Amino acid sequence: MSMFDNPSTDAGLFNFSVDETAKGHLLETARWAKFLSIVGFVTIALLILAGLFASMIMGSLGGTIGSGMPAGAMMAIYIVFGALYFFPTYYLFKFSSLIKPALLGANQQDFNSALSYLRKAFRFIGIVTLVILGIYALIIIFGIIGVAMR
Repeated sequence: MSMFDNPSTDAGLFNFSVDETAKGHLLETARWAKFLSIVGFVTIALLILAGLFASMIMGSLGGTIGSGMPAGAMMAIYIVFGALYFFPTYYLFKFSSLIKPALLGANQQDFNSALSYLRKAFRFIGIVTLVILGIYALIIIFGIIGVAMR
């Protein structure tokens, strides 16, 4: 019996343990997290490659995109989005890599680290979501002000 299974082990404030059902859920979560992180890394690579190729093609066609944006700016935007997408993808990958050996080997330190990476992934996604919602709110407010001033 591991320290995760033993209800008499001091589990802290909440006094619960990770039983076989919880282990099963966490191991399945780890498999999905690994799948999503691998797809995420591939998507990041494709995003950066698309930015590089698009900027090279636009650069050879005159240096600007139809809206007048320089091709280099387009590449920078793709790289910024790739960089933003990298962090939650990396955190999911670290969670998926640490949780399985932590559960199978009853390693509390790896278990805590894995949950910390999962927390970081959700925190990052939450912050980005709040920023995007704030930008949408500003767009709506300025749109309303623009229509009202006509």
